[in-house]
Amino acid sequence: LSHPNIVAVYDYGTDAAGPFIVMEQVAGGDLSRVLDERGALPPTAVARTGQQVADALAAAHSLGLVHRDIKPGNILLAPDGRVQVADFGIAQAAADSPVTSIGIAIGSVLYFSPEQARGEPATPASDIYSLGLVLFEMLTGQRAFAGDSPAAVAVARLSGGVPTPSALRPEVPAPLDAIVRWCLAPDPDGRPTASELSASLTRFLADPY
Repeated sequence: LSHPNIVAVYDYGTDAAGPFIVMEQVAGGDLSRVLDERGALPPTAVARTGQQVADALAAAHSLGLVHRDIKPGNILLAPDGRVQVADFGIAQAAADSPVTSIGIAIGSVLYFSPEQARGEPATPASDIYSLGLVLFEMLTGQRAFAGDSPAAVAVARLSGGVPTPSALRPEVPAPLDAIVRWCLAPDPDGRPTASELSASLTRFLADPY
């Protein structure tokens, strides 16, 4: 993959220390750290970040590659405002590596889609759901689903309704609220494609209110 919003992966393999990935070095921190430090972010900043992640996913999905692990820690924020998605290399390696797949499940269940929580294969729509959870967290400073453990969070996702950011933060603009709910549709067929999501966020940025 070669895209401005994707961290380049040059190689991956295994040596004496274990599995490794050789990636592009990116200046700046990740979204997880920003959320820990600042909590909820301004709606336009959320939309700008989400739009760039959606563009990255659109490029990957057009080539048949599903990320499988969209979460704040994999969204890097460069000082110049550019957003880059990391760990597409894991997505590629996971197709042939049960060990890697198990590692992803343990580390990222908080951002799994309902179908992933049921043990079904990840699809492009699964990436969109995970991005919807990230957008929700950026808008509210809280995760969309709560539980005593990652497993409990996954179960809540299977039985709960569609989360609404404005229920926690009433000042969230209605169009952005609707976009997040669209991403979080329980049925994968009810979610936007990455290109549709990017276009919707671009329209919102042109006319936020």
